[in-house]
Amino acid sequence: MSSFESKHSFEHLDKLAYEIGPRLAGSEGERRAAEYIKKYLKDCGLTIRIQKFQFVDKVMRTRVTALILAGVFVASTILGSIEALLTLILGVILTLLLPRIMPKKQSQNMIGSLKSEEPERRLVLSAHHDSAQCVRDRRWIIYFKFALPALLLAFLILLVLRLVGGGISFLISWSILGVLFLPTCAVPFFVYESLVSPGANDNASGVAIMLEVARLASTSTIKRTDFQFVAFGGEEQGLYGSKEFFSRDVEVSFLLNLDSIGAGTCLSIIEGNGILRRHRTSPELNEMLRERARDLGFEVDSIWVPFSTHDHLPFVGGGVDATTLTSYESGRKTKLDRFLEKVFGLSRVRTHRYSEIHTLEDVPEKIRLDNMKKVGNLVAGLFRLDDKNGCLHEQV
Repeated sequence: MSSFESKHSFEHLDKLAYEIGPRLAGSEGERRAAEYIKKYLKDCGLTIRIQKFQFVDKVMRTRVTALILAGVFVASTILGSIEALLTLILGVILTLLLPRIMPKKQSQNMIGSLKSEEPERRLVLSAHHDSAQCVRDRRWIIYFKFALPALLLAFLILLVLRLVGGGISFLISWSILGVLFLPTCAVPFFVYESLVSPGANDNASGVAIMLEVARLASTSTIKRTDFQFVAFGGEEQGLYGSKEFFSRDVEVSFLLNLDSIGAGTCLSIIEGNGILRRHRTSPELNEMLRERARDLGFEVDSIWVPFSTHDHLPFVGGGVDATTLTSYESGRKTKLDRFLEKVFGLSRVRTHRYSEIHTLEDVPEKIRLDNMKKVGNLVAGLFRLDDKNGCLHEQV
């Protein structure tokens, strides 16, 4: 039985992040990455399946949404009370319909399968192969995500008050709101750059590990266990690939997702996502990962990510045992981390994980060899592709 080779994973990483480069969903770069993944998995002897799907570009949708709402706000200055309120309601409805009416792009999931006789379980190892449009400062995106709904609510309340006669107090309140509302709507037009990240850490690193583990699995004989290795498309656009896969392949025993594991000093499990609507990952699978890491001589941390989304979410929401392995930069918690922990009762919050994510600086030179070795051996051991016992397929 062969062992995990980190040099092979670095070859995949260089191919994806250097030779192919930026891989925005729906672009030629993403298509080339998908073809590379397909060819490699096929050469390893896996059965290949392609899932194609359509999506609306996230940045364009966000900008159109902001433009519509800004127009509604400006129009309210010349419309009557009832007309302004109806315009706001129609504007919000229109933004909700944008995914249906805006032009679509196409992406795909690449799925490699290894089947056994009389399988009792299906284990899935996944990673997304698309990269993201560059951003100037991710804090502005967080601000926009939470400030716009709050300002919309304030706008609605003011319009309702206007119906009962606000007088000068309404004009003053409306002017103050405008100072906040219109600049917030302008955020999507300056925070996103026209360039696309090469995505070495996010997420060529995860795909590279997945491909090397797939090679190991193709040389191993595991009874009563089906393996699927899935490269999701459209993750950066809103988890389109993982949602599509889950909608078609619900019979999954466990899913382990790899996302941005190549850089950063601390390997970690995503314990959960969200603030008000919280989604916890599988405690059983997380504990297996921690135990396996300790067997290999290192520790895996656990963090809560309140603002980020990951490809395990459709599966967790559907009752599947799923989790994501990632990494982050060590250092003190931010004020926002401490605020979220104190106010919302969360623990181990990490809002800042890796400085170069979604930038042109996310390049292979920043990837840590130690991370690739540790994660590769951890996943290989968990999937029972080494000579150790007590692993995932024996415990499900």
